[in-house]
Amino acid sequence: NDGVVEVQGSVKNARVTGETDLATPPPVVSPSSTPTSVTLPRVFGNSQVFHDKTTFKITPAETEILQSMGPIALRNEINVASLSVFKLVEMVNFYNGRECRYLEERDKALGDLDLA
Repeated sequence: NDGVVEVQGSVKNARVTGETDLATPPPVVSPSSTPTSVTLPRVFGNSQVFHDKTTFKITPAETEILQSMGPIALRNEINVASLSVFKLVEMVNFYNGRECRYLEERDKALGDLDLA
């Protein structure tokens, strides 16, 4: 294992229901414990990128850097990473909306042709 911490996630395909789907809160890990699993938010539930065989690895160098950071530096690092994630989600939502509009226009145009 060479000192690499493996975090294996277990994600099942999410189904959209009429009920409120709340994202699973992130696991709380104390500094002295090693996480054994990570539950990904429902947003990734239908993706083939994340599945029950997905393994996240933290290299010993990254572990050492994170452990040597003080609380303020760690908070700042988390803020930067979180901002990047939010920007990515915003871009995905924008492009997904644009794709949905394109598909609606395409379907309407095909329906107007009435090739039958």
